[in-house]
Amino acid sequence: MQLAVREALANALIHADYQDPRGLTIEKRSHQLYITNPGCFRVEPSSALAGGISDARNPGLSELFRLVGVGQRAGSGLPQIQAVWRLQGWEEPSIREDMRPGATCLRLTFAPRPALPPRPAASGSQALLEYLTDQVSASPAQLAGALRLSSRQVCRMLARLAAIGAVEPAGAGSWRLKQ
Repeated sequence: MQLAVREALANALIHADYQDPRGLTIEKRSHQLYITNPGCFRVEPSSALAGGISDARNPGLSELFRLVGVGQRAGSGLPQIQAVWRLQGWEEPSIREDMRPGATCLRLTFAPRPALPPRPAASGSQALLEYLTDQVSASPAQLAGALRLSSRQVCRMLARLAAIGAVEPAGAGSWRLKQ
């Protein structure tokens, strides 16, 4: 979850319109986080949510964040955030664009955790998602080695994550975050 929130903050900074006198705001309310930046989307919001398309308003900031390991691939931020929220079973993140005065607001809702204790597979799934956030793609064998799990455990996790739309096959027996 921390990587997803970090990605959301980086996206807000990278895509903010710094010519606008209003600044970026971050507001925490109960179980929700609102991140609002001046400036509307430069691509269709549905395309941004689907992933793979990006038009950074501040490409220098985008490159700087990429160099320090925040935001690895253009157009992958929102799908990664959605994948983490799906994995947690939380309400889907929502994006609202206000044309007047021209702002974009991302709402992240943190639903209460289930009463049952989390299964070990969930923490392994989170580690798998974090690994794929840093890598373009990986084979089950690479994932098993990196996460110190059996290939069978990794294959089960990949199947569960694919079923909720968090990962997808990347060809040649490897997997990646769903774009």
